[in-house]
Amino acid sequence: MKKYLLVLLLCCLSNLSTQNVSAQNASVNFQVFYDELSPFGMWVDNADYGYVWVPNLGADFRPYATNGYWIYTNDGWTWVSNYSWGWAPFHYGRWYNDAIYGSIWVPDNEWGPGWVNWRSNNDYFGWSPMRPNFGMGHHEHNSGWRFVRTEHFGRKDINNYYINRNNNVAIIKNTTIINNSHTDKVHNVTYNAGPNRKEVEKHTGKAIQPMEIKENDKPGQHINNKQLEIYKPQINRYSNTPFKPVPPQLMKMEDIKTREQKNAETKNSRVNQPNIQQPQEESSPSNHQPIKQPPQTIQPNKQPELPPQKIDKPIRQQPIKQQPLPVQNNHQPIKPQPPRVEQPIKEQSLPPRIAPIPPSREQSKTPVRDRQPHRDPQPPRVEQPIKQQPLPPRIAPIPPSREQSKTPVRDRQLHRDPQPAPSEPSREPENEPDRREEDRRPH
Repeated sequence: MKKYLLVLLLCCLSNLSTQNVSAQNASVNFQVFYDELSPFGMWVDNADYGYVWVPNLGADFRPYATNGYWIYTNDGWTWVSNYSWGWAPFHYGRWYNDAIYGSIWVPDNEWGPGWVNWRSNNDYFGWSPMRPNFGMGHHEHNSGWRFVRTEHFGRKDINNYYINRNNNVAIIKNTTIINNSHTDKVHNVTYNAGPNRKEVEKHTGKAIQPMEIKENDKPGQHINNKQLEIYKPQINRYSNTPFKPVPPQLMKMEDIKTREQKNAETKNSRVNQPNIQQPQEESSPSNHQPIKQPPQTIQPNKQPELPPQKIDKPIRQQPIKQQPLPVQNNHQPIKPQPPRVEQPIKEQSLPPRIAPIPPSREQSKTPVRDRQPHRDPQPPRVEQPIKQQPLPPRIAPIPPSREQSKTPVRDRQLHRDPQPAPSEPSREPENEPDRREEDRRPH
């Protein structure tokens, strides 16, 4: 009974392990490319290659050159991309350079560490992307090659050491193709593993330990604990499902931005991508001989030499005392003024108003035009009445006596009453002149 239970338990465990292995090795079709790469580029129906992918990057993007580097693994030299989608276009399919639209990727079902061709000599290592429908040994156009000096190969910042592509023609003539084929027996794939590890160690002077590749179950790639974890499923070219794999959105080639348009956008502003390393090129000598560069030291700018000065004692710099700025005469300090107390305004007492005197009978007979209206005195200006001397009383003429009648008129002396002493004239009312004027009139 115990043996029967033990056999049954072993059978169950074997079935579970078989299901896990089959789940890990489960194959997928091109739909995984269409879905995972759509957010980062555009799918176009190409007449020669079918569905192709154009990344949303600038015109300066170059596959296997921009934003990545080479590491040595058990499968050979493997390209590690800093793009989140780099697990697919740099390990499946092929790239080609379109004269109008730039770099375009054609998907395929075979995985490899990097689908490139290799060249080398004692001075340089170089590589170029394989074109679609071409295998190893195909000579890519001269501008598609990237070269670095042998001592710089394998660096993470390799983009800072690219040789200027203007020297590619001369370098290609002096280099040979590297035929380091490696066959993956599990997936039955053959690829070029790149330069020999021993040779790279000799030029760089560093020991190289191969990094292990660990398959991941989710799209992506990253290095963790000296292992390259990367998503590398087995892709079926032909779908076993009743539905044909199709990109979620297709664009026309006429709607894709051209290389010139991308160049204009790149000049205005850089495309926002995380950790993007754009390839930089350095010039190379025409004879292509290795140059041993001594360590460069930055020399300070030479200043004109001044005649030596005799200094007996070290001069101590005294702190500069800031002198107070001169005060201008037109800005005198303002002395505080005592608060101004407003004095109450004294009201001037007005003279008592005199009630007008009703006109007498004689005045009522006076024409209105000859009357002077009575006006109240104005406070600011008081007009003083004109002081007139009282006229002497009118004396009736005395008839002459007999003696006087005989006397000539010129010898006569008028009899006048003694005049009283002058007294101060009294102030008369304003209507007094009218009375005098009335007295003067004949009765």
